[in-house]
Amino acid sequence: RQLLTARGKLPWKEVCRVLEDMLSALNCLHEHDLCHRDIKPDNIIYDEECGRWVLVDFGIAKSVNQARLATYTVVSQDSGTWDYMSPEQLKGRSVDIRCDIYSLGKVIWELLIGKVPRAGTRLPSAAGCDVSSDVDVLISRMVEDEKEARYQTPAEALQALREGAGYIEFKD
Repeated sequence: RQLLTARGKLPWKEVCRVLEDMLSALNCLHEHDLCHRDIKPDNIIYDEECGRWVLVDFGIAKSVNQARLATYTVVSQDSGTWDYMSPEQLKGRSVDIRCDIYSLGKVIWELLIGKVPRAGTRLPSAAGCDVSSDVDVLISRMVEDEKEARYQTPAEALQALREGAGYIEFKD
């Protein structure tokens, strides 16, 4: 959040590193059957000791089995941050790692354009960011309204990043 406040938006090379580190963190959560449920810029910090971006604040994280059992008729206060919540979270439905993938997609989009993306917000390349169209494809798939249309695992999104958007950026 501090970087966004200070700089407005970030270049793809920096955002790509954030995305890679966060997808790795989500992959670890997924392997342990956990769901963070509150991915947002405030919960992503840079750890200078290890030289990586890390995910923090697991206050509302749940095991996927717990999250399936918890059915909300109204979105409760402990269910996430509105601007980054997946459609299933907003509707009080059960969640899994795909809700974290959605939220991370919104964060990455915000890092590139400098503001929280809402309905009608243009994707980064159309908004004048210096990124390839592969980045738009990656983000679009991460923030699909239907969770079945999103990347199904963080590993799948990480592979797409490495084979597409990330690879193109660092190719030369």
